[in-house]
Amino acid sequence: MDKLVAGGLGALVSVAAVVLGAWLHSRRELRQWRRDQMLRTAVEFVTPTRYLLNHYRWLGEDAMNQEDRRARRDRMQDARTAIQLLYSPPTVQLMEELVSRLYETRPETIKEDHDRTQEMFRELVRQLGTEIGARPKTP
Repeated sequence: MDKLVAGGLGALVSVAAVVLGAWLHSRRELRQWRRDQMLRTAVEFVTPTRYLLNHYRWLGEDAMNQEDRRARRDRMQDARTAIQLLYSPPTVQLMEELVSRLYETRPETIKEDHDRTQEMFRELVRQLGTEIGARPKTP
């Protein structure tokens, strides 16, 4: 009888270990998937936003290739939606402020406003990297 109890207890511990291992594995996979999504979203937002910031500043909206501008804005908007779903509220708020400033940027924008927009962009990139888990760059 003792052997039966010991065998049953051993089987129970084995099943519990398998369940715990599967649960831990699924959690790790979920964290990795989320990190991958956050990284992809950050790149998809940063790339067209950087392009638009530069071109709005130097050319202005009207002087840009409108088809290219629309395509880049669409990419930025898609990534913007994903950022709203994946990132923390302070990061989303900073992104929204940056987008508002982007649409206000023109060739006649004063240098101080342009510099502030650039600093907001750099801060957003740092914040995105921090939330993804990337190591911050040292100057």
